[in-house]
Amino acid sequence: NNNNNTKAYKKYYTYLMDNDLIKVGGLLVVDNVLFRGKVAELAALTPQQRQDLNVRDNEQKDGGGEVKLDDNGMPLPLTPEEKRLKKEAKFAKRHRAIAQALDDFNVAISRDVRMESALLPIRDGLTIARRRCK
Repeated sequence: NNNNNTKAYKKYYTYLMDNDLIKVGGLLVVDNVLFRGKVAELAALTPQQRQDLNVRDNEQKDGGGEVKLDDNGMPLPLTPEEKRLKKEAKFAKRHRAIAQALDDFNVAISRDVRMESALLPIRDGLTIARRRCK
């Protein structure tokens, strides 16, 4: 497990299964699958709410609002409050991307008929899965 690469869990899982690296009867234990409760928060959103967040994220990526200029047409520095809000928005967007990737992984492993799995809601979430067939 690499705590810094939870967004790649599904990719790792696919690789393990496609290359038969988990034998029948073998176990797979994965931690951090609920990511501070963010996965559950994301799952609770309606499709419209998810779309609204994506639109807001794209607006921020494209500049995110009006740049204030001084009398010479030069951009004014951000206020401490503007800096704080910008930083919070950046972290929220990153956390949503991680939560979405983990949700995709959780769904993939739960729907894979080759595995039987349990997601334990302890700490940041723990999945224990056993391969039942090829």
